[in-house]
Amino acid sequence: MLDNLNQYMKVGDIKVSIDSFWPDVILNVLEHYNIAWVNDQKGDLDDNTLKAIASSGCSIVIMHSLSIPPHSDNIIPSDIDPIDTINNWAERNINRLLALGFDQSSIIIDPGIGFGKSMYQNIQILRSIETLQNFGCKVLVGHSRKSFISSFSTEPVFNRDLETIATSSVLHNKVDFLRVHNVRDHMRFFVAQAALQG
Repeated sequence: MLDNLNQYMKVGDIKVSIDSFWPDVILNVLEHYNIAWVNDQKGDLDDNTLKAIASSGCSIVIMHSLSIPPHSDNIIPSDIDPIDTINNWAERNINRLLALGFDQSSIIIDPGIGFGKSMYQNIQILRSIETLQNFGCKVLVGHSRKSFISSFSTEPVFNRDLETIATSSVLHNKVDFLRVHNVRDHMRFFVAQAALQG
């Protein structure tokens, strides 16, 4: 697959990202492929790796999480405002990345829906997602089929695309990127919506 990756990217003008927290993997991929994004899942990459990503011209996605993989007993305490927690985390990490050579336009904030938050905290964050735009960076949300959906739906994980699309319809004007499983049905929904809105 990797041997043909560059060919696929050129033919279809496809943007490719890598999700990893291993510096060696990230640096090796950056050396051989024209990667658009690095998704720093853990948020603990060392300064040298981050400088290398910045110098490559690649964007970076920073995701808020308390643990990888997530654990239901490791969440933001209930007496702490999750919006303040995410905003403070974002400000701290953005300042670090700027100091290491990233442009503001190359930083993408992911609040980490489903990672270290209760179902209600996830919904709180999604309801206030536009506050992350105040940092001047792009915002990505990965909400597809996540556990918070079970707070208003009894559907099993594999059958939550309708609820995911409904959530996407609320979010799409407030964020820059939606990370979803069912791209085809999302396209159908948004094409129809755009046609009717004119």
